[in-house]
Amino acid sequence: MEEGCRLSGRVVAGQSVAHQSAFCMAVENACGQGVEEQAGLGRVALLEMERVLHHLYTLADLAERAQAPLVAAHCMMLREAMLEQIAPVTGSRLLMDCCRPGGVRLAEAEPLGGVCDSLAKLGQAGQEALLELWESFPGLSARLTGLGVTRAEDLARVGLEGPVARAAGQDCDTRRVLGLYDGLWRYTAGRQSGSAADRALLLLDEVAESLTLLGRIAPRLGDAAPGREALTLPDAEGMAMVEGPWGRVAYWVQLHQGRLAQVFCHNPAAAALLVFEETVKGQPVEDMPLVASSLGVSAAALDG
Repeated sequence: MEEGCRLSGRVVAGQSVAHQSAFCMAVENACGQGVEEQAGLGRVALLEMERVLHHLYTLADLAERAQAPLVAAHCMMLREAMLEQIAPVTGSRLLMDCCRPGGVRLAEAEPLGGVCDSLAKLGQAGQEALLELWESFPGLSARLTGLGVTRAEDLARVGLEGPVARAAGQDCDTRRVLGLYDGLWRYTAGRQSGSAADRALLLLDEVAESLTLLGRIAPRLGDAAPGREALTLPDAEGMAMVEGPWGRVAYWVQLHQGRLAQVFCHNPAAAALLVFEETVKGQPVEDMPLVASSLGVSAAALDG
C-alpha cells in the first residue's frame, strides 16, 4: 500500500498531491472509512498550494516563450517566496508524499494553519501585482490573443475539462462535488474565447481563488496537527477523484487479501494532447510550444 501511494505521487511532476490524494481517497472508500476533519482540511490546503505553485510555473513558462522575461521572473519570484514557507512544513518542494491512506503526513504539521494564512496574505498582494504586470507588459497580451483557440466540439469529443475547458466558457470543476470543499469554495473564474490569452488569465484568476481558499482554511486548521487513521483492508473496490491543476484526476483501486491488487489512474494528459493536435492545425510552427504550454501538454504525464 505504501509503495502504491509513493508511486502515485510520481505519475506527473508537479501534481503529486492531486494523484496521491485521489489514490488515498480511493483506498479509504474501498475500506469504507473516512478521515478526520483536520486531515481532510489538510489535504485541501495541500491541493490548493499545489495548484498555485503549478499555475505560477505554467505562467512563467508561457511568459518566457512569449518573450516576456520580466513577467516570467515575477512569476518565479512569487513561487519561490511561497516555497520558502511551504517546503519546511511539507518536507518537499514538490509536495511529494504528504498524503497517506488514512490521512496526511507532514514534516511539521502543527504550523500548517499559520502557513495557509501567511501564503494567502503574501500571495494575494503578489497576484494582484502580477496580474497588473501581465496585462500591461508590452506585446504579451497581443502575442497570446487569438492563439490556440479551442473548439467546444473538440473538448467534448475527448472529454477534456479543467482550466482549458473553463477558459472556453464551460462550467466544469470537480471541486464542486467534493465534500472536502463544502463551505470553503465557490466557482468564480471564467473566460469565454478559449485562446491562450484566456487560459493564462484564467490561471491567474484561479491563483487568486486558491489563495482566498487558503485564507478561509487557516482558522479552521489552527495549530492542530492533522492526524492519520489506521485502515482495515477488506476485499473491495474503491474510486475517488479530485481537481488537479489541469483537471480531473481519478483513481480506481482493488484490494485483495490485505494488499493493493489493481490500480487504474485517469489524468487529463491524453485528452490535452488530442486537443493540441486539433488546435495547432494551421498554426505557425513557432507558435506550437506556446500552444502546448497553454494547454498543459506533458510528455512525462503521458509516459506515466
